[in-house]
Amino acid sequence: IFPEGLGSIGYDGLDGMYVFKDVMLHAQNTAGLALEYFRSYDLTWQRPWMYFDKFTAINASRLNSCSNTRLSNVGLMETYFKYTNDSEGVTVS
Repeated sequence: IFPEGLGSIGYDGLDGMYVFKDVMLHAQNTAGLALEYFRSYDLTWQRPWMYFDKFTAINASRLNSCSNTRLSNVGLMETYFKYTNDSEGVTVS
């Protein structure tokens, strides 16, 4: 299965993941694993988790709750809904 380009959806966007250079080099030098390439994360063939901390290494006390982020800004969420009609992504009241 391959993705098919269907054209523009009306806005440009980017997504991605940042991987520290030393982590990428370690994976490359020890396993020949190119962590900047999405297929390197296929768990059938590779073990990319070996090069990352576990989620439990995150100090949860340093995280904000959603109510302390832009996600709780009613105006921004109304604008998001207006332009995307994404009722799955917001609570409409």
